[in-house]
Amino acid sequence: MEKHNYNPHARPKDRLELAYGHFREGLIDPNAIQVEKKTRIGWIQGGRKPPLGFYILRHMSCNDSMEFWHIAYTRIRQLYANIPIVIIDDNSRKHLVKNGTNQKREKEARLENTRFESYPKYSGRGELLSYYAFQKNHPFEKAVFLHDTTFLNGKPVDFDAVEGVKYMWYFDDHSFDDPKNERRIIDTLGNKSKEAVKSLYNNRTGWHGCFGVLSVMDHTALSRIVMKYELFNVLSIVSTRTMRKAMERVFAVLCTLEQPSLATSPAILGNILDEPMRRYIKSKYTFEEYRREIGTSALNNLTLVKVWSGACRGESYGRRGAKTAPAKAVPPKTAPAKTAPAQAVPAKTVSPKAVPPKAVPPKAIPAQGVPVMKTVKNNSDQ
Repeated sequence: MEKHNYNPHARPKDRLELAYGHFREGLIDPNAIQVEKKTRIGWIQGGRKPPLGFYILRHMSCNDSMEFWHIAYTRIRQLYANIPIVIIDDNSRKHLVKNGTNQKREKEARLENTRFESYPKYSGRGELLSYYAFQKNHPFEKAVFLHDTTFLNGKPVDFDAVEGVKYMWYFDDHSFDDPKNERRIIDTLGNKSKEAVKSLYNNRTGWHGCFGVLSVMDHTALSRIVMKYELFNVLSIVSTRTMRKAMERVFAVLCTLEQPSLATSPAILGNILDEPMRRYIKSKYTFEEYRREIGTSALNNLTLVKVWSGACRGESYGRRGAKTAPAKAVPPKTAPAKTAPAQAVPAKTVSPKAVPPKAVPPKAIPAQGVPVMKTVKNNSDQ
């Protein structure tokens, strides 16, 4: 085997940011994922790139979310044993990345043919980061784009049969479209083809939304969209959950312009608003429910499972991580100080040294007790 001069602290010339700043010795085989000048990735041998690989978008914001990527990774490995996998970390909380439980899971996963990447400059861009990394680094010819909250289930899917691009799921209900923000995204695209984009976007019957911006796409198709429409201009504004949802529509419009067949046959797994996924999306199927049903017949009819984790992650995460716990900005301790300022002043004006026994007469007790009871009630709201 060829010996590599491996430096865990070296930074590749293409400025690729690794999730932990470097590859950690003993955790991941450096020969399996080494970034090199020409091939960029060690799994490329003999000048030939693998025909297919996976991207998993990861964002860890609570203890439960440390399990998401691990299960998503494990499900892929069970069906595609040796396929390359790139895990894109989008602004996970540092204490969770370094958490002992998370590191233990990484070791247990045996991360072969796997690499972690992170792009701090574009924190909060979500799904777009996977497309950005794929187009920029071209580690394999075709990519399957998944979230860490999507888990393969059942039999393998023939992703090799996909030509150009296919969504994982599509949706045709435009009642939740956000024209204001979707047009904002379109306005950031290159000027040459902007009118064509606007024309198709305004024709709601001419395209279907791409749920979660999840797709199977080859590098040629993505590069064509990037070059023709200057796709990655949108990285300047797509940094919140609201804008990422708007991107589900704009991305679909761009794909349909380049591949008109998507207007009639858009997705591998069909409409996410139809059965069998309908009941899962309507109830916002949680990770806890999924964990209870793993290995049962309840999931037999699903090829890909999607779970929702809003309670764990908060409403959204964005540029450098949007604050998900604003309640901390108003700690309960400050409430009593504000609710009884008037009574605190007269209490101090009575000379305590002159009449110490009279400082606690029977009448003073109810006077102080009323505001205290009120503040307890106000602060008990959740």
